[in-house]
Amino acid sequence: MRPIALTVAIAAALALSACNKPETPAENRQDVQEARQEGAKDVAEARQDAAQDVAAAQQDVQDAVADNDPDDVVDQQADVVDQRANSNYDVAMAEADAAHKVAKEKCDVLTGDPKDACQKAADDAYDAAKMQAERVKDAGEAAADAMDDNR
Repeated sequence: MRPIALTVAIAAALALSACNKPETPAENRQDVQEARQEGAKDVAEARQDAAQDVAAAQQDVQDAVADNDPDDVVDQQADVVDQRANSNYDVAMAEADAAHKVAKEKCDVLTGDPKDACQKAADDAYDAAKMQAERVKDAGEAAADAMDDNR
């Protein structure tokens, strides 16, 4: 019975030690490439959605102009500004997410403190990009609100 327990303990120790091994450079290159491709796809989708949303908002402006309704024109123009701010935010966040995933994948070739530092740098860059996207979005929303308030 003891040899079985010893075998199980050794197998468990080996399995756990494998978790701490870095990826091989070839595995890492493949994972990074996959993350880049997935990120590019996500960003392209976000851009397409943003363009469609802004185009729809701009069509609402044209409809208000055609209806000869000046108050509605201003409202719809403010909505375009707001939609553009939100769409730009969505694209910026897709870009930040994509860059974050790639950066984190690049860290998987490392171990220990260098890996921790790499992951922290990736997280910090993501947080900075997110904060910048939020600032730009907030400014756009404030501009839209000001347009509504000025009529």
